[in-house]
Amino acid sequence: MKIENFRCLGGSCGHQRMKRNKLFRSGRLCGLDEADIALLAKHRITHIIDLRSDEERLSDPYELPDSFQVHPCSALKTRDGLENFYFFMLIHEHSTAAEIHEAAAFIREGYQVLPFHNKAFALLIKLMEQDDGAILFHCSSGKDRTGVLAALVQKLLGVDDEEIWAEYLRSNEYALAHAKQNADRLGFHGETRDAIIYCCSVHEELLQSTWDAVLAKYANWPEFFYREYGLDEQRIAKLRQGYCEAKGIRS
Repeated sequence: MKIENFRCLGGSCGHQRMKRNKLFRSGRLCGLDEADIALLAKHRITHIIDLRSDEERLSDPYELPDSFQVHPCSALKTRDGLENFYFFMLIHEHSTAAEIHEAAAFIREGYQVLPFHNKAFALLIKLMEQDDGAILFHCSSGKDRTGVLAALVQKLLGVDDEEIWAEYLRSNEYALAHAKQNADRLGFHGETRDAIIYCCSVHEELLQSTWDAVLAKYANWPEFFYREYGLDEQRIAKLRQGYCEAKGIRS
């Protein structure tokens, strides 16, 4: 399978759980073969949200059959107006450890910006409310932009933080190997290689900074979802009805 960091999004919601095969997450969809496309179709994926920047999409384009509706919608714009969030487009083979950490600071800022007025998250909610097929959302590696949006969806549906963190950290099963391969490809050694591997992995403190940013601005999560995305109790209850089910039921 060529679909990077691909998996179904799930989690327990009190006495319920998220329905299987409704929401999926992944990295880029470039270079897929017929088997990969058949896998997407098997999961009845109708909508695909591409969270990458215009630059990333131009650098690594892909095409899918017309049965898939692809929605390009950049998930991030920092306070400086930057959108490119793929780390290996921010550095080069001559980057020093200091330059690598400086580039990583942009990513750390992104985690604190992503929750607010995010057009991609609003689009995801809109498609979830339409409920006319499974949804896949992805960025380049499927760990940062995708990871934050996945965490916000889980929080919205009532998944507890412990499971949200576990789902987020699962990206290291892919990201660590990917980071090492890229570090070796670029010829990094010692301190710079260690910096690359750290910066290209996911860490609890990054997602915690998202949570901290939300709760520094709003008194609680219901206020955040309502003020940022117009999600009142009625809309949230309907989303939970559509995307959660009693435990023990096979969806």
